[in-house]
Amino acid sequence: MKGPNFRIPRSSVQGSDDESLCWAVVERIWPDITCENELAHIAQGTAGQQAVYCTMLFAREVDNGGLQQFFANSSGLYWRHVMASLELLGASEHLTALA
Repeated sequence: MKGPNFRIPRSSVQGSDDESLCWAVVERIWPDITCENELAHIAQGTAGQQAVYCTMLFAREVDNGGLQQFFANSSGLYWRHVMASLELLGASEHLTALA
């Protein structure tokens, strides 16, 4: 049995600004309150969707309360995923700053 397909058509995001594009990419894999295993849920997305999700989550936490908030909250479970995501997205400066 095949799992859900979280891909989005390219045509649905043509002309979008960066914020709208990022949200469109992750909206389908963003866990809601009923999600019991976030890591398993987002693993159903593509590698790109997972990378955008993890870096968005990281940025939201850090913007809201710094690295301490990221690691203190449940989102700290994603730290390895954030590192891999920054690498996948070619964000070497951000990766160096975090490492």
